[in-house]
Amino acid sequence: MANHEDGRAFDGSGVGRLWPLLSGERGHYAAACKQDVTPYLNAILASASTGGMLPEQIWDKESIPERGLITGRPSGSAMPLIWAHAELIKLIYVQKTGIPIEQLKSVSGRYGVQPPMARARHWRDSQPCGFVSTTHELWIEAQEPFVLHYGYDNWQDIQEQSSQPLGLGLYGVPLNISALAGKTLRFTRRFDGRGWEGQDWHVDIKA
Repeated sequence: MANHEDGRAFDGSGVGRLWPLLSGERGHYAAACKQDVTPYLNAILASASTGGMLPEQIWDKESIPERGLITGRPSGSAMPLIWAHAELIKLIYVQKTGIPIEQLKSVSGRYGVQPPMARARHWRDSQPCGFVSTTHELWIEAQEPFVLHYGYDNWQDIQEQSSQPLGLGLYGVPLNISALAGKTLRFTRRFDGRGWEGQDWHVDIKA
């Protein structure tokens, strides 16, 4: 449902209005930041109809009484919107308990106190890294199958290794660099579909 600027009802086109349920979602963010959620509860409640139903959207312009449109009140969109009511109920629970209802214990337990250290660095065209620590495994990745042609320092100990599918449209080659501190990895790639990429790359390996 999206009214026109002059308040006419949606007729295949229109302008989307404010959604009260998003005040609920913003309230959950506030709760996660240890902030008071009362302003967001009040914003949702202020949008309700005289019968206490929450709409999909509210009128966000100057009131047009002749069309039944009052600023901050239901705009004639779907009502009740169960999604909005669900956000209200969840936010009331959060206010009473102080516990973010959508915060999973498994997630907060993993990242809340001591976030885990990454075990690998992922080199990609969109995210190249100039150096990597020997405490990490290094993955050279691309969005198509390739053969990694690589060596160290001035192209010493040249080797080749075929990429493996990683899922999500990615292919990669893992390299164990734990004993290569102080060296520089040099590499290029030969893609299955278009041959050599025509460029050399390097990554410094640090202790």
